[in-house]
Amino acid sequence: MNLVVLIFTVITILIHIAVFIGESMFWLEPVIYKQAVMKIDLITDVSSYEQARILEVLFFNQGFYNLFVALGGVVGVILYKTGKTQAGLALVSNTCFFAFGAALVLASSTTAYPAALIQGVPPALAILGIYACYRKDKAQVTI
Repeated sequence: MNLVVLIFTVITILIHIAVFIGESMFWLEPVIYKQAVMKIDLITDVSSYEQARILEVLFFNQGFYNLFVALGGVVGVILYKTGKTQAGLALVSNTCFFAFGAALVLASSTTAYPAALIQGVPPALAILGIYACYRKDKAQVTI
């Protein structure tokens, strides 16, 4: 894993930790919940705060889901750096593919395109970097 892969993996991890903090710890702060509930149909008579209260348990759970994805990446980096390269790359790849896949779902199911780009670009670049390193190493082995 080269420095570029490591940087984009760490960015992916930090994004997921930030989402965990926002969704699980600070969900009822207006700056957080308004970003999510503003997409809900405004015809309802339910205030955005009440909508956030209704969704609180779901976002609490989703936040922890993001935390566990991030922790998989953390363990992957640690394993890689301590000499367990295959296990480390497997966990880092899983974390990055997961994050990239979730970004594709976000982009295809909502209009939250900036959030999808923030969520999807760093892991995509990490995946491309892992692939490039693998191809380079494989080419060196066969020569």
